[in-house]
Amino acid sequence: IWDAESYPPEVVREKVEKVLEQDLQKRRWEEMKSELLASQPIVMEPETALEDSSPDEAIVLRFDGEELSRRELELRLQAGAVPRRLDQLSAPVLTQLMQASVLQSRGARRARDLGLHLDEDLHEWRRRQILASAEMVKRVNERVEVPTREDVIEYFESHRDDFRRPPGYDLSLLRIPLVAGNERETYARGLEAEDQIRTARMSFEEAVSVFAPSQTSKPRIGWVERSRVATLGRGVLAEVDRLQPGELSRLVQEESFLYLIQLHDRQAERPMSMPEAESAVTRKLGNLRVGELQDEISRQLRDELEVRLASQSPLS
Repeated sequence: IWDAESYPPEVVREKVEKVLEQDLQKRRWEEMKSELLASQPIVMEPETALEDSSPDEAIVLRFDGEELSRRELELRLQAGAVPRRLDQLSAPVLTQLMQASVLQSRGARRARDLGLHLDEDLHEWRRRQILASAEMVKRVNERVEVPTREDVIEYFESHRDDFRRPPGYDLSLLRIPLVAGNERETYARGLEAEDQIRTARMSFEEAVSVFAPSQTSKPRIGWVERSRVATLGRGVLAEVDRLQPGELSRLVQEESFLYLIQLHDRQAERPMSMPEAESAVTRKLGNLRVGELQDEISRQLRDELEVRLASQSPLS
């Protein structure tokens, strides 16, 4: 138990300056991230990456002349400090990880320009992190048991409320990159595309080919969950939520893109049947087993090394 006390002015000044310095560092970091992300166009396809039917060679991330396929992205995620698999991720989390991958590449390029790649201590620390992650993945893969169908059915029956089909939309999407310096011309193209579709002078597919020739994904993206629509931005999600089947959205800006969306149909949330939920249940059960193994192996490693974590005092 400590009695309350007033800090002397010099201590207060020191603490306030430290807090202000931390806030300044955070703001500078956010500014640098925004600058790196906005320096060149980025095309992310989290929906394609998360779709089980998507081929491994499908391109899901494009930036700075670099293209990452679905398989290459997953390998990059697995090589991270915290190994991840696509089937463990939601669309918003994957979008953040894609942005982090772009930041990493662009930050590395800037670091090389500054000569930081010559720091041997930094290389050694990163090498240890990668090797430790790879070793953990190897140990887990050697011991993990793949859930049987009986295991999956048993888990589904005891956790039915966990497996529901979320609200979904059947959509067509037109996306125009908003290039800095040409905002007025880009907006004019977007409004013209909206007018052409709304007055039936062009089909949605024709408008995409004319007004968004750089769009790589097909206009009709089909059924997507509401959470995936949310990855496009709050404005897009709000616009889709208000649409009725058959309606065309207004022109919506989200970050560096303009969007037009056509809603074909929608579905409300409902319970999933066993056939619908089987793949999700298998992933969930497998992930639980992997998590348990990771915890067990980590404990064993700490015991082997006789590592003990010292508790910190309240004042540390």
